[in-house]
Amino acid sequence: MIQQVAESEWNRMYGYEFLCEFPFSVKEVSDNFGVEFEEYLEDGLGECFAAIVKIKDSLYFLRGYLDINQKEAGVCVNMPGDHPNPEQGLSEVVESFNIKTSELQSVCEDLSLPKWILTRQGDDGNEVEMCRFLREHTALFVMKKYTERGHKQCYFVHQET
Repeated sequence: MIQQVAESEWNRMYGYEFLCEFPFSVKEVSDNFGVEFEEYLEDGLGECFAAIVKIKDSLYFLRGYLDINQKEAGVCVNMPGDHPNPEQGLSEVVESFNIKTSELQSVCEDLSLPKWILTRQGDDGNEVEMCRFLREHTALFVMKKYTERGHKQCYFVHQET
């Protein structure tokens, strides 16, 4: 089941990762699945369309470009940078939008489990896992954001081996 959610639900601190691209126009996604897109202008791209949906327990950022009826650019589906299982996410998306993976315009080449771990070391010296990320740069960005807040804890990024 696809549930539309407010933009405020999206945790921008974790960024997003490309998951797949539909062979549907923004209008088709809107008409066939009840997703309402917000229109906005983006430098260099022009008119764009965005919506955030929830499928099961995961959020997805849908983004369309250029023309509400254009299929060639399709609608890109993005997942949060800390999505716990991209392969499962892809399965949930194609099932919910009633499409086969083979019909997608494109699919992320790396659907592996997140391997970049952000940890926090407390005053007692114990290190605790906070979250995992698909990309090192996202984990480092979030670590920087936590560090800038001025907490006494230390933050580290490790790659799972």
